[in-house]
Amino acid sequence: EAFIAQEAGIRSNTDVLITGLPGSGKTGITKQWAADRGVNLFYLNAKDDDLGAILNGFPVAVDETDENGNTIKAVDRAYSKALDKLKRPRSVLFLDEFNRAATKLRASLLTLINEHAVAGPGEDGYYVFENLLFTVACINPSVPTDPGALDLNDAEMSRFVDSMDWDSTPE
Repeated sequence: EAFIAQEAGIRSNTDVLITGLPGSGKTGITKQWAADRGVNLFYLNAKDDDLGAILNGFPVAVDETDENGNTIKAVDRAYSKALDKLKRPRSVLFLDEFNRAATKLRASLLTLINEHAVAGPGEDGYYVFENLLFTVACINPSVPTDPGALDLNDAEMSRFVDSMDWDSTPE
């Protein structure tokens, strides 16, 4: 469905959420699924300490020339190339540990999931990954014994057309 929609120039709503205990095979099964279909699966860990810079860029000092020809210091934004593999055809984002992302970054992740965009040099301040088909996000269950695995809010849940629970059984 996502391939057909992309060829037609429309964005499909095919994002998938997988919930499962650690060791339930979420990563291995997703990688095998992608390999079997010739999909460019790009892994992004939502608990990465550098995720803010990857999604939003970071401030950098630059020299500019003012109207009098004087060099002045200014602040600009530099953007990460960490997501450049999503520019490849048939790309799928594999967003691991989605519910462990820092709270302040979860809105930026939603923009990546829903709009296929991150902060960037575009006229509107974004860069859009035109070849990104959809996202497969994996989470661990939110339980009292694992305080790092947070509940997803309604906006986060609404991004996923399908939600699967994977159990750690041989079946």
